[in-house]
Formats: sequence, structure tokens, C-alpha cells
Amino acid sequence: MADFYDRRTREVAKLGREAEAAAHKAYGDALRSGTDLVLRTQEEVNRFGAKLLSDPKPIVRRSAQPGPPPRPAGSGQAPRAKVDLNRNPVVRAVAGDVAQGIGNAVGVARGGVHAVEGLAEGAVFLQRLTNPLDTLMSLPGQSAAQQLVGAASRGVDYVRRGVADPQIVVRDVRDKAHQMRVDLDPTATPAAPTVSEEVRRRLDIGMNQGELAFDVGSFAVGGPLAKSVKGLGAVSKASTAEKYLAQGFTPARAAHLAEPYPEHGMGHHFAARRMGLPRSFSESVFNRLKPEGITRGDMYELHYAVDPKFHGAGFPARVGGGRWSGADLGLQEYGLAGRLWHGSPAPLKARVGGLAGGVGAAAHGMADEEDSW
Repeated sequence: MADFYDRRTREVAKLGREAEAAAHKAYGDALRSGTDLVLRTQEEVNRFGAKLLSDPKPIVRRSAQPGPPPRPAGSGQAPRAKVDLNRNPVVRAVAGDVAQGIGNAVGVARGGVHAVEGLAEGAVFLQRLTNPLDTLMSLPGQSAAQQLVGAASRGVDYVRRGVADPQIVVRDVRDKAHQMRVDLDPTATPAAPTVSEEVRRRLDIGMNQGELAFDVGSFAVGGPLAKSVKGLGAVSKASTAEKYLAQGFTPARAAHLAEPYPEHGMGHHFAARRMGLPRSFSESVFNRLKPEGITRGDMYELHYAVDPKFHGAGFPARVGGGRWSGADLGLQEYGLAGRLWHGSPAPLKARVGGLAGGVGAAAHGMADEEDSW
């Protein structure tokens, strides 16, 4: 009995050592393979080793691996990421090319319209120069003769400043060349971030290119000359920020007023839109007064002088907000005859021979727009 006991004791001890060794080996293998094997106590080590000796292929849990994303119920495909077409570079490029092509065609037509306007406004200005009543129908300092003298005076002053400081001319030429490149070359400015903004940018460039094409193509028949004649009607309109600074506006607001009046600006409608005239006429060059090249500030002043319903306009928040008010500036308004004459677009004057075409519209009033209040 004692011998049996001693033999079993030795067998148990040997089994314990073998089980512990097997467990330690399995633990090392688990670390190298990345499997989960947790043995907290010596008892767990011995038990696990004994199991290894009796079953050489124990079940060991492996570390959790990231699986594929869940699929929607009833779908055999994984969900697709949402695509923002308005910011897709391919769609943006294609839409921009299409918009520029459309702009080319529109620009050619716009060049023709501007040529017609130029001839009409130039003819009206020459007529005013020879009309002895022009001084009586114009605001102080705004007769055709006074405008011409003022333009000549500014031209002489610019030449004098250019001779004294040639860098003025160099800078102006450089700025003009840069602006022409921005207006005509799509690569001069970065692509817009969205398709809608890029379409607008390329459409504007396309129209500028189209109008230039019209000028070049019509050079032999005087197209550019017709447009330049239009400048006679605006020789005194070349205002700069200094004018608006002198009126008491802040530098930011003065710069805003010195900008060219925008193409999309409302302008002044000779026959008010509330009269319900067909849009083809109401928004045409024969009814909407918006002189080419006029500054925003000068358009406000002209609008105030010819439209008793227009009192002022608001400034955008980026220049400090506030308002532009003709009354606050002490501006004068035209009388009935002056409103009929100066409030009618040049093509309308040329077409109907002056005042006669505007009497009917004047009887209904000439209320207008552009953020008026």
C-alpha cells in the first residue's frame, strides 16, 4: 500500500510538471498568434495543461477582427457613400465648359446691343450739345457742355500727373491688362468650389469673350466705334472713390460706390414695372435706364434725380451696412421735363424723337427699384 501511494504521488507530480509545461508552451503560442488565452492562477495553468495532454487540439478563442460593414436588410450590396454632385470636379468642369460656350453666344448678342446703345447715346449727347434748352433741363453742372468741359479737364489733369509720375500710367496699364485677363481667361482665376458658382463664373467669362469677338468681327463696319461713341454720353460719369469720400462716406463705402454698377442691377424703368407691360419691353434697352460704365454711386444719384419714388439704397454688411440717401446728400430732383428727358434711355429717345414718347408713361408715374425705400 505504501509503495502504491508513493508511485501515484510520483505520477501526479510528473503529470503536474508536464501539464504546466504544456500550458506555458500553449500560452507562448497564443501570444505569437494573437489569440486570447487568459490563465490567472496556478490551478488554471495546471487544469489547462492537463486538458492539453488529454486533448491536443483545445478550442482557443481568437481576437475579434473587424468585419465587413453591415448591409441593409433585403439588399445584396453594401451601402454606397453619398456623392455631392455640386462639388464633383468632373461635373464642375463639364458644366463650366458648357456655360462658357453659352456665354460666347450671349456675349456676341450683348456686343450688338451695346453698339446700338452706343450710337443712340452718342447721338443724344450730340443733340444735347446743340440744344440751347439743355442747360435749363439739366441739374446744375450736368448739362452736356459742362460734362464735356469737365471730362476734358480731368483728361488734362491725368496727363499732367502722368508726366510728373510715370508710374501712375504704368500702374494703370498693368491693372487694366490684369483685369482684361481676369475677364477673358478662365485660368486667370481659380475654379469655383461648386458647380453652380463655376457655371456663373464661366458664363461671365464666356459673355466677355463673345462681346470681344463681336468687336473684332465688326471692326470693319464700325462696331467698336459705335460703342465708343456711347462714351460721349458719360464723359462726366467717371467718378472715383475720392468723390464719395468728399461726400462723407467711409473708405469702404466710398470704394463700394465707386465700383461699376453691376450688370444684374435693376436700374431705372422709364415705364414702371407695376404697369404690367410685357417683360420683353419692360426689361429692354428701350425702357430700362442703366448707362454703360456708370458707377454704383452715380447710378444712385441719377436714379434719385429722375424717379420721385426712389429715395435711397442700403449698403451691404461687408462695408458696414447703413444707407445711401439722396436727401441726406442734399441732391436735387429733376422737374417733370427733366425726368422725361433724363429718365428715358437713349435708345428710346433716338427711336421716338425725345420727349413725345414718354408723356404717356409719365402720366402713370415712374416708380422704381434697387432696394429703394
